[in-house]
Amino acid sequence: MENSSIIACYNELIQIEHGEVRSQFKLRACNSVFTALDHCHEAIEITSDDHVIQYVNPAFERMMGYHKGELLGKELADLPKSDKNRADLLDTINTCIKKGKEWQGVYYARRKSGDSIQQ
Repeated sequence: MENSSIIACYNELIQIEHGEVRSQFKLRACNSVFTALDHCHEAIEITSDDHVIQYVNPAFERMMGYHKGELLGKELADLPKSDKNRADLLDTINTCIKKGKEWQGVYYARRKSGDSIQQ
């Protein structure tokens, strides 16, 4: 009886260790992705499903004139919008994304300075 308990404990420890190793690999992969995004020359902004800004890369900061701390945790709706976009454009983009499709087109964003920029 005691022998099977030792084997069960050993198997449990192996599973825990294997899970931790897998988690470490996933964490390293995520860190690699964010390192790549940080060095990308294209402006990148990542939001949650409810449109809260989770990440912006340095290129986005330079292009838009904001510092990361001014944006993280804010809703996209709280940022100034360009009046050059169609009124239903954001709804169109969101519908495509929710369907798992890619949206392509012209979108104008407003820099911190107030200027509109085509993205």
